[in-house]
Amino acid sequence: MSDLATLEHSESSQPLALTALILSIVGRNLLIPNTAVAELIAWQPVDDLPGGVQKKDGLVGRIAWRGLQVPLVSFEVLAGDAEPDVTEATRIAILNSLDPSAGLSFYAVLLQAIPRPVQINASLQTVSQNPRPGEQQLVQLDGQLLAIPALEELEQTLIRSRLQQRF
Repeated sequence: MSDLATLEHSESSQPLALTALILSIVGRNLLIPNTAVAELIAWQPVDDLPGGVQKKDGLVGRIAWRGLQVPLVSFEVLAGDAEPDVTEATRIAILNSLDPSAGLSFYAVLLQAIPRPVQINASLQTVSQNPRPGEQQLVQLDGQLLAIPALEELEQTLIRSRLQQRF
């Protein structure tokens, strides 16, 4: 995720651009590289969590996707807020794991709207405000405060949960 925060200039002095997605959640939107998203799907009923898995880790259930049981995460719950209501706009983003060899290939994130693509360049500014749980860093883009999620930490939590109970 650090490539969002530290963009370099190419040899031709043109700023490198990174295509990213703004993920809409309640409270604060997330900024991730578009390559992190495997697929965007409509809301579907969520299966209960297996025993031993705690919602405080951001997990709110699991969903079926392409023959897999995929853990569903809510960044709102991870930040200590209530699980958001499901609306007509609610979507689920299936994210690629940063390290599939660690035992987790995909996981899902609860969204409040369809992600918006955006081009990121060297004008991305970091913000000194403290991030919430589940957030690595806060940035400002075109006057909008966005959070870069701490995906590595989240994935480690999901892997520990999977060791307790299989998804």
